[in-house]
Amino acid sequence: MEPPSVTSAPLPGRLRHQATEDLFFAIFILAHVVARSWFRAYHEDLHLYDETLYLHDGLHGFERMPPADWAPLYAFWYGLWSKIVPDPIRLYYFNWSLLLATNLALVRLILRAVGMQRIPIILILAWFAFMDVHNIPPSVTSFSMVFAGFAVLGVLRAIRPARGLCV
Repeated sequence: MEPPSVTSAPLPGRLRHQATEDLFFAIFILAHVVARSWFRAYHEDLHLYDETLYLHDGLHGFERMPPADWAPLYAFWYGLWSKIVPDPIRLYYFNWSLLLATNLALVRLILRAVGMQRIPIILILAWFAFMDVHNIPPSVTSFSMVFAGFAVLGVLRAIRPARGLCV
């Protein structure tokens, strides 16, 4: 008699259900980001404060090295994306949309990793999506939240080595 298998592969139905749920959340995040950013350039001007300095430093390849408290990594982030979106004004709005989508996806992954059920995830994600923190310039705050989100995911993976990250 053969011993029972140690590996427990997910059932095909469960995989299908998980894929459907992931697709739902991806559509929710995409729809939210598109809805909030589609006409953003028409009703909100660029914030001519710190954000434009980060944008300028990123676009011009650090003509001057910004001090550490002026977020050189964030300026570098702008520099990387400027290779894909060369227009500075579009880059500004693209960056806002990208950071919003990334943060929403990270919140979803974190809540899923801790084992939260679908309905509470929807409620928390909707609450987080409409928080005003995404509209407060400069967006370096949202950029920092991306790093914090990945750090939380790393910690969750480290404290659950047997289960792994549920993403």
